[in-house]
Amino acid sequence: MRSILLLALLLSFGPVRVEGAFFMRLRGSERRQLQALGGQPIYRATARINGAPAEVNVFGFGSAAREVADEIRRLWQLPPLAAQGPAWLTRLRDGRTIHLLVLPGVRLSDTTVWLIEPRDRGRLPQGTAIPPPPGVNPCPAGELHGWIANDQTRSLFILYRTPEPPAAALQGAAAALAAEGWQEQARTGTLSLLAREGRTALACAATGGDGSSATQLAVFLQGAAPRP
Repeated sequence: MRSILLLALLLSFGPVRVEGAFFMRLRGSERRQLQALGGQPIYRATARINGAPAEVNVFGFGSAAREVADEIRRLWQLPPLAAQGPAWLTRLRDGRTIHLLVLPGVRLSDTTVWLIEPRDRGRLPQGTAIPPPPGVNPCPAGELHGWIANDQTRSLFILYRTPEPPAAALQGAAAALAAEGWQEQARTGTLSLLAREGRTALACAATGGDGSSATQLAVFLQGAAPRP
């Protein structure tokens, strides 16, 4: 499952490339802190985060996702995580809203961390609802935790929480995507792989940990977002 997740990310956001010398010159305390924690810069792109222009920097870690998320959470004094699976962390600092997406890598010991910073240095007003993702909404009844649309590849990542069990959440997402022309190619208990016109979509559902019964649903859509 983790190898398929990483494949979907590479399809969505382009080829991984290591540019250590370039990234070391980038300014920004969050980037420096992630590197100090052992993160290796591997990708950079402009994007839209919840509709706002943003810059995405991706770092690779040689530790399990939960360990990395907990270390960042403690460093930035964020609340404890309520679920396993992909972690979406938000930090408010100096008038900016900074997001972190922590995803498992190919192996249990690998992790990718997506640092998402606003390009306009702005911040959504407190209490502002996240706008719906562009195009199809695979889980309209779920709680939208955030979405990222890549400006270059037009690919989309959406993260939800829903009270439905994983199988039901996956079934609903696959049905919503099928109505948009995506054809399911394979399914397991937690994952659905779909295709449309040579592009790939992936829906992944997992039950939360730490006593939480909520399901996290992550959806990757290759080339599905409209042009900015």
